Amino acid sequence: MRLMMSATPTSASASVDSINALPDSKRRLSEAQLKINSNLSPEVINYNNLVETVKDLEVTSSQPGFWDDLKRAQDILTEMNRLKAMISRVDGWKVAIEDVGVLIEMMVEDPAEQCKRMGWGTCLSIGNYYQL
Repeated sequence: MRLMMSATPTSASASVDSINALPDSKRRLSEAQLKINSNLSPEVINYNNLVETVKDLEVTSSQPGFWDDLKRAQDILTEMNRLKAMISRVDGWKVAIEDVGVLIEMMVEDPAEQCKRMGWGTCLSIGNYYQL
């Protein structure tokens, strides 16, 4: 659902339209949080296992003689980088969900003031980016 605001809305219409969009935005945010949490489960991504595996690979890569077997060393570093990229993506999901949650709470408090403070273009951009 998109924020229903025109480029130059009146304060009253922006408040009403924003408030009407907020319950659905909260619901969608909650659904996204559930999806992320289910993806982090041991059966899917197993985030904690990824973090531990990267730590183990970092220890392995710091051992004396690590580079003695170049092929093995490259394989280990490739796997470590792949896992780090996956962890980074998951961390990005978490941050995005938190950011949207904060934005929604700010909008609940005073939608017109928040959009005025951020600028209407920013409000519309954020809404479009997160498909609010």
